[in-house]
Amino acid sequence: MRLGVSLDLAISCGMSSKSYWHSARTPGINIGLSNEFLARQGCYCLKDRWVEIYYAQFKT
Repeated sequence: MRLGVSLDLAISCGMSSKSYWHSARTPGINIGLSNEFLARQGCYCLKDRWVEIYYAQFKT
């Protein structure tokens, strides 16, 4: 399918009765909404930003 997710995974994610928090770790979501895809959409990684801020205090 469009973001590299198979039809079976897309259907299982779409029909899941889990909340968004619990379904965020499913393979279909992780394949379709990878970190690379989100970066191309303009989102930034909170972990990378935290590392920049945290380790900046040790450089001075």
